[in-house]
Amino acid sequence: MLLNFIIPPFQNPDEPQHFGTILTFNGDHAKKDRVETEILSFMYRNMWPRFVGMGRPKVPPESFSETKFLTFSDFRSTVKYSVLYHIILSQTLNIAFENDIIGFYYFCRLISFLLILASVLLCYSLFRNLFKIEDLDSNYLYWGAFFILFNSQFLISSISVNSDALSLFVSTVFFYASFRLIIGKFKVLFLALCILSSALGVFIDKSGYLLIFMVLFLPLFVIKGEKIFHALLIIFFCSIFPLFIVFALMQYFPTQIYSVLRNMKALLFDNIGMIPQIFSFSEFNKEYLLNFTDTFFLKFGWMAYSADRLFYWVWRIFLLSSTLGVVIFLGKYAYSRVRTFRLRSCDSPLFRIILFSLIAIFTQIINVRIYQGTKFILPQGRYLFPLILPIAFIFILGLKSFFELFHKRAGQVAIMVFVLFQFFFFNYVVWNYLIPVFHLTVKSPHPGI
Repeated sequence: MLLNFIIPPFQNPDEPQHFGTILTFNGDHAKKDRVETEILSFMYRNMWPRFVGMGRPKVPPESFSETKFLTFSDFRSTVKYSVLYHIILSQTLNIAFENDIIGFYYFCRLISFLLILASVLLCYSLFRNLFKIEDLDSNYLYWGAFFILFNSQFLISSISVNSDALSLFVSTVFFYASFRLIIGKFKVLFLALCILSSALGVFIDKSGYLLIFMVLFLPLFVIKGEKIFHALLIIFFCSIFPLFIVFALMQYFPTQIYSVLRNMKALLFDNIGMIPQIFSFSEFNKEYLLNFTDTFFLKFGWMAYSADRLFYWVWRIFLLSSTLGVVIFLGKYAYSRVRTFRLRSCDSPLFRIILFSLIAIFTQIINVRIYQGTKFILPQGRYLFPLILPIAFIFILGLKSFFELFHKRAGQVAIMVFVLFQFFFFNYVVWNYLIPVFHLTVKSPHPGI
């Protein structure tokens, strides 16, 4: 609620395009022109041009094709026709906010906040009550929910008027249900949630394409023992039902399906030759990786504002420690299995959850690299937010494993220290960056303001 008052409208990426798509989804061309003018007037009243470095023109433009920073002619084409989020909210607009664009904008912010809150509660429920498996001490895993809750970039994005919140919620539902299935809580409800969320994900955002890939391999992590035939049978149904849902909707959303298939073709076939470049030590890859990790931590206001370098180094050190901790954990786990002649590590729910999470994270990173790397565009950390549940789980597990090398209780202490660091850093961001940047002029990095 505090951020809702502090952050002016349209200060998160792609909000004008998404908000315009909602307002014009069922409208004609004349309505589109009127909506463009009203959105631009709303943006200029809240000094949007100043915060993106354009300065404040004497006369606001009447269309986005006349602006210097955002130049487009069609709202829907800018969101690649993934419009499930826009369809849902456009119906609300017709019911309650037909002539109140400003009120509707803040209502969209509220919807994003509620979706984010529901996602965090799902993560907390999973971490707090479910990870009581094998000899894993689960008393520390619920800190993963606080890792999510106090991430500054995550909180700033929680009031975005774009499809990120719905994409994150659907992905969180998918991973919540997947983890429940992998652990052994097999229920038809969880399987149905996995299939439905993976099918809906492709209509929300490009990040949802990952869910189709993951649901195909989910049965390999759910089936135990030698029941390979059963696994293949469930794979068949897990592949058929999401595709059936997608193609059943084709008659209603043909353009969206075509756009999805075209993007998937580009990822899987057209740009497949880029994979060797991804693992090279080029300067672009180094910059790409650092920008990915840093913007996951904090980069606000259309990627224009960041914190002091010291904070990013602290974040990188914790992230590196967690990465090493995951490697150490898997090494110790494999060694314990070999030593006790329990070679079938895949029978372990914990091992399968870790492997499933790592596959999802690395696949998403590679997808983003392939999609944006062809254009030499640096990524944004928010592209990983749909995987916030497996990321939080892996991060907390790795951090505990690494610091326990030094002392038995050092792992839990390190987790608490990092969460407290996030909490105090977020408060520092609010009072030292957000408020000065958006409500004073001293902190602005752009000249002449």
